Amino acid sequence: KEVALYEASDLLLGESLYIKSITVQYVNVYLPHKRSRKIKNYSYLSKMDQSSKDIFNPSVIEGFYPTRRNNMEDLSLYEFVANYKFDQIGENGEREYKL
Repeated sequence: KEVALYEASDLLLGESLYIKSITVQYVNVYLPHKRSRKIKNYSYLSKMDQSSKDIFNPSVIEGFYPTRRNNMEDLSLYEFVANYKFDQIGENGEREYKL
């Protein structure tokens, strides 16, 4: 069987040819005026007040990271995105994150 060079080297070194456990999380860190943002779905927008300008879904950089809890202050943006996922807004109004 003919194989590519990288595949042959992985086989010889005993490396796995595929990995399923790696998750890639894209964080748009462009300047604010160059960032693309995701608009909320139509059903949510149709129920909103017509004068509301809150049409975008919250992002990690503008929504979650700046409002993280005090015990997370020492986390870099990379560590925050890699290790935590926004879960919900708790009963006391604080955002809750899970590992």
